[in-house]
Amino acid sequence: IGMMNVNTLMPIIDELIEIYKNEKIFKFLHLPVQSGSNEILEKMNRQYTTEDFAHAIEKFKLKFPELTLSTDVIAGFPGESVHDFAQTVALLKKTKPDIVNVKGFSPRYGTSAWHMKNRLNSKIIKLRTKELAELKDKISADNLKRYVGNNEEVLVAELGKNNTVVGRTLSYKPVVIDRKIQLGSFVNVKITDAKSCYLKGVLV
Repeated sequence: IGMMNVNTLMPIIDELIEIYKNEKIFKFLHLPVQSGSNEILEKMNRQYTTEDFAHAIEKFKLKFPELTLSTDVIAGFPGESVHDFAQTVALLKKTKPDIVNVKGFSPRYGTSAWHMKNRLNSKIIKLRTKELAELKDKISADNLKRYVGNNEEVLVAELGKNNTVVGRTLSYKPVVIDRKIQLGSFVNVKITDAKSCYLKGVLV
């Protein structure tokens, strides 16, 4: 399942949740929010609110508690106040995405944002981007730590470094296994350690 915007998800959310129940589909959702401020979302011409985003995540996690959530945020959109930025921080802390793609605003020619005034100083954008990057690393690490000690079924998906392989749990969490295993195999592993963006495991 690929990335989708909140406004395109909402009309089909119940049907999509039914589809996600299929055992062949990773419980992974990439749903960009871009900002935690509804005022900024309106300036971006996004056709959804932060409440829509949070509601969608709540519905998915009610059915799939182990869901891996990925989202995108932009720091320093023109006119973004200290309060607007704080709302983005608060939304990430509330929804706890496993993956956050953080970008500092840069104008793209041909878009309405290219002509917008009230652009932020590049130093402010860099500081806000850095703060969001540090926050997303902490949230990701905290999310992964709770898997240590668990037994998980893993699909071996790719070759790793130093004779390791990388597998994915059914909720798409990456697991590094220090052993050569045929790609495409399903194996049971015990999670032994958690890093900031992946797990480590051994065959059971």
